Formats: sequence, structure tokens, C-alpha cells
Amino acid sequence: MPANFRNIALAFAAGAIASLAIRHVVDFDPAPEPPRVAAKDGSGEFPVPPPAANASAPIERGIPVMPDASVTTTNAASASGPAGPATATERMAAQQPPLPKAILTDGIKGRPAPLTRLLDASSLRCDIEVAQGANWSQGTASLHAINYQGGPFSLDSIDLAAETAMMSGGSGVTGSVSDELEMRTTAGDKGLTFSAFTRYGDLLIVTVYPALDSRGRYRTVMTTFGDRFDHETAQFFGACDVSLAHR
Repeated sequence: MPANFRNIALAFAAGAIASLAIRHVVDFDPAPEPPRVAAKDGSGEFPVPPPAANASAPIERGIPVMPDASVTTTNAASASGPAGPATATERMAAQQPPLPKAILTDGIKGRPAPLTRLLDASSLRCDIEVAQGANWSQGTASLHAINYQGGPFSLDSIDLAAETAMMSGGSGVTGSVSDELEMRTTAGDKGLTFSAFTRYGDLLIVTVYPALDSRGRYRTVMTTFGDRFDHETAQFFGACDVSLAHR
């Protein structure tokens, strides 16, 4: 009996040890084999070494994308600060002075006497003394004197509130068959400016300055811009008298 009992105990212990060994083999997770790459010369395959512990992930490469212009402009605006312009065009526009205007001082007492009398006039009579012209004859710009024969002209019914006036004179001045041309009137500290387009499409501008010549007349410049005769541009210099004033 004791011998048999001992044999049974030894067999049981051997079976337990074998069972534990088998379970250890089954539960053991072996390390994966490293990938293998074929050699270029066809001599076989060789394993690829694993990456180093401190190696970074490879960079993904693709089709380059152009940056969004609006995003770039917005970023530039944010970088320049809230008060700075965003684009070069806006920066250039910010540096440009505003367009000049016909500024008229509100206070009548502060105006020079010639300006006050000129702005108070409802009719002016003007004469031209000297004229100079320029054109592009055969593609070359040239200056030339003009023998003015248009005669005197008048600026009547001057209404500064309505910004209107009527020019009267020969057709050589008004460019009108009726010898009259309705003009737009602009008043400012620099005097009166009258402008209109003639029936030929030429631009006509008359400026009467609040500056007197040696005879007490208002200095005047009349300018014409045309394109019928080699884009002729001419300036006529003379003076105006106040023929009728408001009362």
C-alpha cells in the first residue's frame, strides 16, 4: 500500500508540472517578427531594424496648397494692430490727402472785400487778352499762341444756391448756336468756377479769382479741353468786371 500510494503521488505531481508547463507555453505571447524587405539584387530578404525610441513620425507629403489671400490679409491686419491698414493699397490710400474741395468760409466778416463783392455779383462781364494753346500734332505735343477773336462774354444769372449761371457771347466762346451756354457754378474762397460741356463735347471752365489787376478787375482764366483738332487744349487769360450785384 505505501509503495502504491507513493507512485500515485509522484504521478499526480508530474501531471501537475506538465500541465503548468503547457499552460505557460500557450499563454506566452511571443514578440512579433520584424518586417523583412527583399534585397535589390534578389539575394534574399533581410529584416528591417526597428525605429529608435526617440525617432519622430515620418512627415506626410502631398500636393502643396496655395495660401488663402484673404487669410493672409487678415493675418497681416492682425499683426499690424487694430489701427494699422491691412494691405499696401489701404496704406497708400491712408497716406494720400483727400481730394480738394471748393471750401467757402462761413463767416462773411472774415472774407476779403474782393471775395465778398465777387460772391455778391449776379452778373460778370469778361474780356480775354492773351491765349496759349497746345495739341498733339502728328503725335508730338507742341505749344502755340492763339489769336483770340471770340470777343467779350458775360456770366449772367449767377445763383450760388442753385449753382447755376448763363454764359452769353459769340459762338466762338460758348460753342452754341444761340450764343448762350448754361453753366454750373461753384463758389469757394478761391473765387467762382463755371463749367459746362459745349455742343461739340468740349469741356469749358472759367475761373474768376478774387484777385484784382492793376485796373481793379478780377483776374480770369478760361480753359477749353477738346479733341476735334489734335486734342487741342487752350487757356485764355483776361479779367472780369462786376456788371450787376445783389442788393
